[in-house]
Amino acid sequence: MKKQTKIMMAVLSALFMFAWILSFSFLSVNAEGNVTEIFPDVKEGAWYVKYVQYVYDNGIMAGNKDGTFAPDKPLLREQFSQVLYSIAGKPG
Repeated sequence: MKKQTKIMMAVLSALFMFAWILSFSFLSVNAEGNVTEIFPDVKEGAWYVKYVQYVYDNGIMAGNKDGTFAPDKPLLREQFSQVLYSIAGKPG
């Protein structure tokens, strides 16, 4: 495959996985609060605020240890594993 095709397939796969993760509405609410007040790097009016709020409210993602959410940083492999683990209900 051409390099451009591979890149496009990777981007589409990532977008599909992100949409799939956000489609889970059966998860219990574990957190409270407005993410724009909790995370200094999640700015009011940014396009991703409602998505960050959803994953935070549903216990899918809780932010970084330093108190940021880092919406402009890539999702690392281990972070993605944690997201899947959270979606699965954090089994035994």
